[in-house]
Amino acid sequence: MIELIQQIIDGLGRGGIYALLALGIAVIFGVMHLINFAHGELITVSAYTSYWLFASGLNWWFIAPTVIVVAVLTAVIIEFVAFRWVRGAPDFTMLMTSFGVHFLV
Repeated sequence: MIELIQQIIDGLGRGGIYALLALGIAVIFGVMHLINFAHGELITVSAYTSYWLFASGLNWWFIAPTVIVVAVLTAVIIEFVAFRWVRGAPDFTMLMTSFGVHFLV
């Protein structure tokens, strides 16, 4: 019985993560009118930053805001370098820019 409860808790946790990922994609689509294929790379950059900071033995209260700042800075840099130049372009151009960022990051 305890294993069933543990599996339910694990499933709810994993489902919550998937819901947050989907919410991020929905917000990006709602704002940019673009399916951003580089969204997963922002998550990967955040995960690696979190891992490196945890491995260095830092406190969780320092790691959480630092990871958020790194993710925001990465998104802003991608916006300035890639997406700003193709604003107002056809959807296919935005899609190809998103693919390009996906492969470069």
